[in-house]
Amino acid sequence: MSLHLDRKEGEVIYIGDDIKITFRHKSNGKITFLIDAPKDINIARAEILHPSEIERRDKAACDG
Repeated sequence: MSLHLDRKEGEVIYIGDDIKITFRHKSNGKITFLIDAPKDINIARAEILHPSEIERRDKAACDG
C-alpha cells in the first residue's frame, strides 16, 4: 500500500504507535524531516542498500 501526502512545515505523521515523522522545511527541491522511532527500528536510506534488499523490502511492504 502506498500513500501520497502533501505536508506543510511543522506537520506530523504518525506510523503506528511508535513512529513520528515531523516535516521541518522544503527548500531547493529538498525536504527536511525528523524521524522519531524506537532504537530497534532500522531506518536506512535506499541509496545505501543493495538492490536486492530494496526489492525484498518493497515486496514485504506490498504483501503486508
